[in-house]
Amino acid sequence: MSAGPISSTWLCHQFSPALLEAVVQADFTVEAGPFQESKIILYDSFDRCFLRQGLAMIRSFGHFKIVDADDLCSQPIESGVVIRHQRPVFAWDFEPGNFQLIASRRLGVRAAMQLAITSLEQLEFRIRNVDGKVVLRFRVERVRAEGDVEFCRIQAEPLLGYDEEAGTLTALVDQSDAFEACAQSLAACVLDALGLGGYPLAPKDVVQLHAKQTVQEAVTQIADGMVQVARQNEPGIIEDVDTEYLHDYRVAIRKLRSVVSLVKGAYPKADTLRIKDAFGDYARATNRLRDLDVYLLNESVYRSLLPEGLRPGLDRMFSDFRSSRTRACTKVRKWLQSEDYLKGIDAEADWLRQAELPEGIRSVQEIRPVAVLEITKHYKLVRRLGMGITDATPDEEVHELRIECKKLRYLLELFGSLFDAAQLKRILKRLRGLQNVLGDFNDYSVQVDSLTSYLNGAKQMDKISAAAVGGLIAVLQQKQLSARAHVQDRFHEFSDGKMRSRFKQLFKVEKGGGQ
Repeated sequence: MSAGPISSTWLCHQFSPALLEAVVQADFTVEAGPFQESKIILYDSFDRCFLRQGLAMIRSFGHFKIVDADDLCSQPIESGVVIRHQRPVFAWDFEPGNFQLIASRRLGVRAAMQLAITSLEQLEFRIRNVDGKVVLRFRVERVRAEGDVEFCRIQAEPLLGYDEEAGTLTALVDQSDAFEACAQSLAACVLDALGLGGYPLAPKDVVQLHAKQTVQEAVTQIADGMVQVARQNEPGIIEDVDTEYLHDYRVAIRKLRSVVSLVKGAYPKADTLRIKDAFGDYARATNRLRDLDVYLLNESVYRSLLPEGLRPGLDRMFSDFRSSRTRACTKVRKWLQSEDYLKGIDAEADWLRQAELPEGIRSVQEIRPVAVLEITKHYKLVRRLGMGITDATPDEEVHELRIECKKLRYLLELFGSLFDAAQLKRILKRLRGLQNVLGDFNDYSVQVDSLTSYLNGAKQMDKISAAAVGGLIAVLQQKQLSARAHVQDRFHEFSDGKMRSRFKQLFKVEKGGGQ
């Protein structure tokens, strides 16, 4: 028998009833059961939001369904009717109801893309003992997909009272070279067979570091990972699949720039500056497109801020924004495929993957004490800035607090694997609460300035449109003031005695933290 626990699910690429008969041997007989065939189209987002939850979005017999990823023909958890069918589909393309609600919770603003068109045959084989009793059922799912992909997944389903014989049979299958143990769902097996398996890297993924790594090793691991994240998202930006590709591209770039600038001394100063400048240019090239994405994603929110009679007056503005977005998207698409960009980012990626990198002043120090030192330094800076905030504090100083909070959060997230996860989670929750109100304040400030500039520069705008945009600016100014008023409360929640104790306990300054 094979070592370790016996499997109950296998893959087989050359399955036939004769093969099963040969494996189970003469003491048992194989009897074919019911047969069912379905055509199933499998959908998911780029980040596999359904698969990560053990679910699958499928289209079968003309209907969209959300089902168990392990049983694509099972009773659907929910089914829905699409209003505007296209590839890909978004949650808002479906009729209002439970299906749309579940899809929206999983997808958010992401697109569900068509990943696989499959023919799925479901067969059942009953295994009888010498007494003619059924002791085990094998459920066989034969998958055929594009590109001559074909495989079978076999699941053993024991019957009550026949554990010993079922164990013998599953052990025989486990020993056969024709059967490969499988621990994945059927949906995951389909994607694997098509070369679409696994989960793409995301900027929020925890980078697994170890305390004895050097500063340069840790910083390079993080930076290289963020380059991979950015590059994985390029095709989705170019094809304009959904807005999250650009969002994740930009977050990855921000985190890369943060780690090389906040943890000084991983590389020589000139190399650090070159990396920061190069990736800063990449971020700036996408600023306008992201700004327009945010406006258009929140169109319904902006309309809801105005009295119903004024809402149609925003039609002109959003029409202008959609036209501007088309131009901005075309510009970014061309830039991402340009020789200058491709040569530049390839060169930076190659530099980070050199066998030996030039050393900075802290390259060979251990990363954990350096991380503790940097986190503690930025925590103290956030506390100092926050404690100085009053009702009379200039907006610029509030913005400075926001920037320092973002730096602190990036340090906590990037080096989180070096510290206790439960304690870190509590700290990050409080920090995000402070960041949310600071972010709202900043967003409203930027939006007021941007919409004022739009209103002043718009040509031949009618009075109704001008009144609507002016009204929206006035509402956003009030929201800006409201967010500003909550900054002190959120800061005190973040910096109370319990939180200070937690910081001191988790981030004890160690010797060797660098100069």
